[in-house]
Amino acid sequence: MGLTDRIASYIVETRYSDFPQEVIQKAKECFMDSLGATLAGSQLLSGKLAALFAKDVFGPGKARVLGTDYRVNPVGASWANATSNSLLDIDDSHRDAIGHPGAVVFPSAIAFAQSDITINGKRFLEAVVLAYEISIRIAASRFKEKRFSFSTGSWGAYGAAIAAGKLLGLDKEQMIQAIRITNAHHPLPPNRKSYLNFGMVKETTGWASLTGSSAALLAKLGFTGMEPLLDDPEYHDDSVFDNLGKEYKINKIGFKLYPSCRWGHTTLDAVLALRNHYPIEPDQVKEVKIRTFHKASQMTNPSPESIEDAQYSLPFLVSVMLHHGELHPSHFNPENLKDKKILNLASKVSLECDPGFEKVFPHQYLSHVEIMTSENHYEMFMEEPKGAYQNPLALEDLKKKFLTLTRTNFRNEVASQLIDVVLHIEREGSFDWLDSIL
Repeated sequence: MGLTDRIASYIVETRYSDFPQEVIQKAKECFMDSLGATLAGSQLLSGKLAALFAKDVFGPGKARVLGTDYRVNPVGASWANATSNSLLDIDDSHRDAIGHPGAVVFPSAIAFAQSDITINGKRFLEAVVLAYEISIRIAASRFKEKRFSFSTGSWGAYGAAIAAGKLLGLDKEQMIQAIRITNAHHPLPPNRKSYLNFGMVKETTGWASLTGSSAALLAKLGFTGMEPLLDDPEYHDDSVFDNLGKEYKINKIGFKLYPSCRWGHTTLDAVLALRNHYPIEPDQVKEVKIRTFHKASQMTNPSPESIEDAQYSLPFLVSVMLHHGELHPSHFNPENLKDKKILNLASKVSLECDPGFEKVFPHQYLSHVEIMTSENHYEMFMEEPKGAYQNPLALEDLKKKFLTLTRTNFRNEVASQLIDVVLHIEREGSFDWLDSIL
């Protein structure tokens, strides 16, 4: 039996009752986190443009473009909501995958759950857990040179296909074809040479969710895919799947506190800790030296011109943290992007790749920060950012994050109601609740 066949069998045979309670709880926390990221992203210009695109291009349907009143077919909703999910770069992540499973899995799962009145909360969670477990392993099973070349927009499409396929009730042969179709249709974004100008495309999560969702629908109709690349040892190491159903990858999901690339969070935590412990005045800072791993050391743009560029600018992020003592979506605004004080301090931040730190990436995100002022020298070494699975956020922290992310969407009472439903989603008989609350 080949890997694709094994995967398809596991997907169609596994049920909600097979999952440990801790896995179900983690899936609900991921749902809350993903929903908050999507709703917040929908308020940005890029999110609004994505919503308009979905409204104009995709046919009518029951699936809602979150943050709007638009209703389109599930493929269109998957595209728009996955795009919004990634815009603030505050979506969940997994180190084995080196990417963001929630950004593609949930938009697909929500869209198909809304489109079928028979989908209840347990079936929804069932599809989500399976999509996480398989897509993370697909990403992790690629050999290193391939793994680092492709973003979430590539492997994430499998997660969307599995979530949609499970909710559509695909049989084993149809699921095999959904995976094979995804082999051929998933995006293949180029490897970035720098992180200076990111643009609104982010990691092409919108197209990943669209192509994966489409693969499931095509398979249900009888469309067939290409040869099973997952079975080819030149592409994938099938031993990564040996513990499928025994060890759950979703338990090692990391959540973000800051709306920026995860690679810089250890640095930001170190900067915040130094600011909280010592009387550091931003206008007294002469120099900030950061030693970290290679990918993070590339995030060097001292004067980003857009929200997206700022999320990948460690000098800008460090300066905002030193000035404000926090980093929220509200800090990514035209005023801060042009603030001379913030940009002046950002110009004093230098980044260097430490070979020792690089050796342990992506299993650890090490950072050493030095801050030199007119009179003092402060430094701190940090191993894990807050929110990493080794340094997890409490449930109350995740709730607070959701309230912060959605405060421009609606009142706290509405957000609290959403939290309550999401954390007890297994009780829901359908997805009508989403429209009744929003």
